[in-house]
Order: sequence, then C-alpha cells, then structure tokens
Amino acid sequence: MAILIYVVFAMAVAVWDLSTRTIPKYAVMSGFVVGLWLQVEAGQWKSCLLAVCVASVCAVTLFRAGACGGGDAKLLIAMAALLGLKAWMVALAITFAAAALMGILQALMAGKIIAMGRNFLILLKHVATYGFVPHPQLSAKQSSALRSPFGVAAAFGIVGWVLVSRSASHGSLFQP
Repeated sequence: MAILIYVVFAMAVAVWDLSTRTIPKYAVMSGFVVGLWLQVEAGQWKSCLLAVCVASVCAVTLFRAGACGGGDAKLLIAMAALLGLKAWMVALAITFAAAALMGILQALMAGKIIAMGRNFLILLKHVATYGFVPHPQLSAKQSSALRSPFGVAAAFGIVGWVLVSRSASHGSLFQP
C-alpha cells in the first residue's frame, strides 16, 4: 500500500509541475502528513524525524542560494517525511542525477551547453568564495535561466527508489 502512495504522490507532483511549472502547497503538505503517518505506523518515526531535519537544512540551503524555488524546497522535505532517512538519501541521489540530466538535455536542445558549463564553473567559484549565497547574475530566479520541472526529477527519484528497493528485496524487479 505504501508503495502505491509513493508512486501516486510522485506522479501527481510530476504532472502538476509539468503542466503549471509550480508545485502546489496542498500536494506537498498532503505528502508530508501522509508520510509522517506512514512512518509512525511503521515504527520509523525517528528515521522520519531525522530525514525531515536533514532535508530541511538541504532545502533551505538550496533555496537561499537561489538554486531552487520554494515549492522545490518543500518537496524535498515532503519526500523525506514519506520515505525516511535511508530511502530519502537514495531517492535524493536519483532525483539530483535526473535533474542534472534534464538540465543537460535542455541546454543541448537550446544550444546553450557551452554556456551551461561555463556558468557551472562560475557558480563553483562563487560558492567557494562566498558560500551558499545567490550569485548576482546566475540563479534560478533569473528570467533568462533555463528551468526544468523539479517535480519530474523528484518523481524519477521516488519511483527509482521504489524500483531499487523492490529489486533488492525480491532479487528481481520482474518477480511477483
């Protein structure tokens, strides 16, 4: 039952983000509350609490640095509540890999891959020099920035974790 909830949540957020380019508060709050409930029912409230705390630090850091929007940040926290710490870390790695791949593909299609590479190096230098503060010209809030729907990347992360965890527990994704 929990796996169905994870997948439905992931798909709903992805479809909504694709169609509106926003992640609604009520969807994120629903995921958060249902996640807390599932984790408490499973006796995993400590993992859930720790995951939410770690996710909150990550989300606030990314948001304050201008790397993501508020809905994206809240989605990271809702994912943590849904999945607990270990599962969230796996899903987060898949999510960030999917987001990076989506960004690279988007830059390739827009003919901006060289600019993307240059901007990445500029941002690395900026973070090394000033810490996680927004770059004055390069941030997700800039109107000229290429933006990918993070809800889609998060859906890849959640569904990817489901597939990985089922494969690990059953030996194969294709066994009943």
